[in-house]
Amino acid sequence: MPQIPSAADFHQVDNSIARRRSIMAFAGKPVPQDLLKDLFDAAKTAPSAFNEQPWRFVYAL
Repeated sequence: MPQIPSAADFHQVDNSIARRRSIMAFAGKPVPQDLLKDLFDAAKTAPSAFNEQPWRFVYAL
């Protein structure tokens, strides 16, 4: 039987959403290509509606 989330679980998610940040300044340092590959590989495993997996990744070096 699936576990029903508790009020504490909801509170934790609610706090995480409320504290999110939008970064407006960047360091300008290059990101290593192997790290970019790892990040894109991880992003491909994200869930999608109806398992459509509409992933398209575009990056410029």
